Amino acid sequence: MIFPICGKHAVFEALAADRPYRFERILMAQSKGPADDQESRIMEMARRKKIQIQKTDFEYLDRWAPAASQHQGVVLLLSEPPLPLSYQGLIHETKESQDLVLLALDQVQDHQNIGALTRTAICFGAAVIMAPEDRSAPLIHPSVWRVAQGAAEHVRFAGVPNLARALDDLKDNDCWIVGAVAEGGQDPRVLDWPKKVCLVLGGEEKGLRRLTEEKCDFKVTLPHSRPGGLDSLNVSYAASILLWEIYRRRL
Repeated sequence: MIFPICGKHAVFEALAADRPYRFERILMAQSKGPADDQESRIMEMARRKKIQIQKTDFEYLDRWAPAASQHQGVVLLLSEPPLPLSYQGLIHETKESQDLVLLALDQVQDHQNIGALTRTAICFGAAVIMAPEDRSAPLIHPSVWRVAQGAAEHVRFAGVPNLARALDDLKDNDCWIVGAVAEGGQDPRVLDWPKKVCLVLGGEEKGLRRLTEEKCDFKVTLPHSRPGGLDSLNVSYAASILLWEIYRRRL
């Protein structure tokens, strides 16, 4: 199954990453002018890695671009999707680490949000993004790679069969579970954030499921002055604020 990575920065980071990718070829839009700096670096890395570069028109590139995204004239085709972190690998890393930030998504449905979350995760030191394998948008998806703009190469993604059971297994390995809720949680600025923590964020409409919320050791709510019935923050914005708070405590 071909997996397209779209956009100059995303393609460059994928070529630079030390990951076991199987490269199919690179599609580049035909241009009358000289290549820009990033295109030149992509072509140089392709030559070093012996990856075929196919010049083509924008209409053909459009076929590979995920919905609502732009390819910027460059698409890297992998012969198979990137591999996720295995469940055993997730638990092993949690067990062996003394200072670890994980991000768990409970039925987040929008790939745009996951891509934005991925960029935030690498900025503020989250090592793994995990989500249940059912009723959630797949973490490994071309739209995620495009929105993340290269950040997907610097974080691991893990699909788990059952999120509640996975949180229990993390707790068994000394990881504290902190859930973000719209109302009733502690102020994240006064929480004594543990060194090994999994931040759990709920889906765009319903937030955390009841069973997921019951697994949390702590719950946090962002202070706000929200007028009237205005809905809570977008999940990617909430994640940015909370991951920054965790990072700030570690500075």
